[in-house]
Amino acid sequence: ARVTKLERAAGRRKKAQRKLRAKQRLYEEILSAEPNAILLVDAKTMRVEEANDAAFNLYGYGREEFLKLEVADISAEPKKTTRAVRDTLKAGGDTITRRYHRKKNGAIFPAEVTAHAFALGKRRKICAVVRDVTEHRWAHEELIRIHAAVAGASDAVLIIDLNERAIYTNAAFHDMFGCTTETMNEAGVESIFTDAEAASQVLRNALAGKNWAGEVGMATVEGKHLTALVRSTPVLNDEERIIDVLLIFSD
Repeated sequence: ARVTKLERAAGRRKKAQRKLRAKQRLYEEILSAEPNAILLVDAKTMRVEEANDAAFNLYGYGREEFLKLEVADISAEPKKTTRAVRDTLKAGGDTITRRYHRKKNGAIFPAEVTAHAFALGKRRKICAVVRDVTEHRWAHEELIRIHAAVAGASDAVLIIDLNERAIYTNAAFHDMFGCTTETMNEAGVESIFTDAEAASQVLRNALAGKNWAGEVGMATVEGKHLTALVRSTPVLNDEERIIDVLLIFSD
């Protein structure tokens, strides 16, 4: 009778193991079929613990090499990425952010990241789905050029994304403020405003999708102060969602 009980227990364990292996295969099939990159990240160590084939292909790493990385290693904006992880942990639910990520070969690309925080035992984890939006970015860069042309050659034009990162500046902007798109991002958009509250108001209205216009105190890279008429207009995609903000400055 004792042998029979042991055999039954062993049979139950084998059955449970078969079910577990079947579930694991199912999850692996689901992950491999997903066209976007999926990352499982430990919230404490920030290390990538698991990922699908789409992630390895997107970032250009082999599996073993990729699973030794931390999220900062695949980000072109490590500080912002770390902050986004903290925001996801605080939010508890899903968060969607736009970041610039970096591939193994050094290429930087715009990514839309949908992240979800959850508990696995005593550890906090984050599951992130990363979508390369390069083609979308190229498409609306054409739209940016159209907006810039409409704005006129004499007006300074600045396009920022929803993370307040400059993605386009025209020649008139360089002439007015003495900075390029790259130096604009290093200093931050607020650096060209003399009044922090005014800068906050302009950006707040712009990112809320509201058209706005008003005279604002500005500053060049050399520290010269000037007053400019600032106009902000949201740039929308086909679904009428805000993807960027157009800022026009008239001296």
